[in-house]
Amino acid sequence: IDGDGNASDWIELHNTSSNAVDLAGWYLDDDTNDLKQWQFPPTNIPGGAFLVVFASGQEETHYVDSLGYLHTTFKLSRNDNDQHESVMLVRNDGITVAHAYLDYHEQHEDITYGRAQ
Repeated sequence: IDGDGNASDWIELHNTSSNAVDLAGWYLDDDTNDLKQWQFPPTNIPGGAFLVVFASGQEETHYVDSLGYLHTTFKLSRNDNDQHESVMLVRNDGITVAHAYLDYHEQHEDITYGRAQ
């Protein structure tokens, strides 16, 4: 549940290094044809920490809810009717994909999954 009381899809990033990572100017995206869909505002992830970003489809580019969670301007698809969905973390050059989860399988309500660490 986000700070607005909604159960939106969310993306969790984990900084596996011991140093803080500054994501200012980087992008989160669900469209392989548009790598600059949603850009991070000044955002730091401390070493070893996690960051949750809600994929709630907000109209405001850098919307932050009452609990301090960031919200993207896009929503994630469940992949109904063989539509493939992807999630990508793109460097601040808007070209280089740092991490991607391409063509993930159909989503089910209240079920989470991620990549093995």
